[in-house]
Amino acid sequence: MSVFVGLDVATTTGATTYAGGRYVASTFTAAAPYKQKSKKERVEEALGMKVSALDATLTGAVLADFERRLWIYLADVTERYGPISAVAIEKPLVPNHERTRTVVDTSSEWAGKAIRKEKVAGTNESTIHRLNALASTAAKVCAVLNIPCEYIDQTTWRKDFLGNGRPGPSDVCKKLAVKVCRSMGIEVPNADAAESVGICFSLVLKKNPYGGRANDLFARKPLPATPKQEEAREAAEALFRK
Repeated sequence: MSVFVGLDVATTTGATTYAGGRYVASTFTAAAPYKQKSKKERVEEALGMKVSALDATLTGAVLADFERRLWIYLADVTERYGPISAVAIEKPLVPNHERTRTVVDTSSEWAGKAIRKEKVAGTNESTIHRLNALASTAAKVCAVLNIPCEYIDQTTWRKDFLGNGRPGPSDVCKKLAVKVCRSMGIEVPNADAAESVGICFSLVLKKNPYGGRANDLFARKPLPATPKQEEAREAAEALFRK
């Protein structure tokens, strides 16, 4: 039996296992020894001297705890389902301190001026640093355990799972991921877990492109549906019978 894992790495990491035709989603949180101080507080502590916006001590502690929790998670998956065939990690963010967004001015009298582009703040340096470090740590753990792993871009798994590689802002994507999971009968505790389902789904699709695809000449026999999936199907059929 092939076993696949999808990881949406963050301080609270979404983790999904695919085994025996079922997706099992969960999350775990990397604890920190203390709350990160604001840049202003650190500047004041340094008596007005310019200091880095990154807290190396905090980052190191979070990474150490994340690594420990990931080890436990992967060991548990192996014990429950057998050797892990592959792990997918959401591709780390690229440095993006500024981005362009489209703004529609409804008060404009001219169509040509109603739509304009403006610069807005992007993902901050601390977040990019933390996410890249977490993704790298996850890859390191997989290497130590001799588990094949790969990065999957956001637009790739969103297109595979949500049907749209760019569904909109992050909060919209999270809500859509939860909605898709529920429509498939997959239980998810939160949005982070839902996005990890999408990452895992994209990995399964890549590794087994003909498995479960409708009307495919080489499609394998569909795996039995879970109780939740059966309930979702029966509820949908009931709507059409009304």
